[in-house]
Amino acid sequence: MPYERGDLVAAAHSEGEVHKEEHRPEGTFLVAELGPQTAARLADYAEHNPWADDRDGHGPG
Repeated sequence: MPYERGDLVAAAHSEGEVHKEEHRPEGTFLVAELGPQTAARLADYAEHNPWADDRDGHGPG
């Protein structure tokens, strides 16, 4: 996520479970488990979104 989107990084921490956080030149990289609403807010920055093909609203699987 771009550094100017610290609000989304904070949301990931407060509303989900962040497993990894790295500060890279292009922004903050997160590996996180998020609920569907939070994931939707961060979806534009996702490299992999397991919710993308979710048809029933219950996540992957």
